[in-house]
This record gives sequence, C-alpha cells and structure tokens, in this order.
Amino acid sequence: MNNTKSDQAFRMALITLSISVIVIFLLVIHRSLKMEFIEMVAGTLVFAIPIVAIIGLVNSIQGIKDPNNFKKFFGGLVNLLILALLGAMIVVNIIDMQRALY
Repeated sequence: MNNTKSDQAFRMALITLSISVIVIFLLVIHRSLKMEFIEMVAGTLVFAIPIVAIIGLVNSIQGIKDPNNFKKFFGGLVNLLILALLGAMIVVNIIDMQRALY
C-alpha cells in the first residue's frame, strides 16, 4: 500500500471529523449527567482538533504533486475548512471581547 502525503492528510481529516463527533457526543452526555470529567475530556479533545487539522493540512500541502484522487481533495478540503472555522471563531470572539470592553 502506498502511504503518500495525501493519504496521511485524508487520515488526519477522518481523525479530525471523528474527534468532532466524539466531542459532540460527550457534550450531549455532559448536559444530562453534569460530570466534570466528561467536560475535561471534551475540552482536551477540542484542543486536539486544530493540532490534527494543522498536521493534515501540512501533509496535504506536501502532497500537492501526488496524483489527483478523492483522498487528496477530501483531506485538503476538510482540514482547510476545520482551520477556517477555527480562525473564524477566534475572530468572532475577539470582536465580542472588544464590544464588551467598550
């Protein structure tokens, strides 16, 4: 099996999506059980999502010369979208903080 950079980016995209689904599931459980441990696990996983997405995006960029296939486009697109959403959330939070201060 060929282990190209595009394949690694695809794998990272799947891991990112899986972690996101797990976080959503944990937060739904946390709403009903109110356990602090679940909140800490979810927070740790939320912290891991951008790290995995950055690794996946770097692999995607490094695999730019790999042959075009679904894994290449899916991996690059998902990792890029996750990081774009993270960036948008940071910008929105900064704007909210500025509005709260003034």
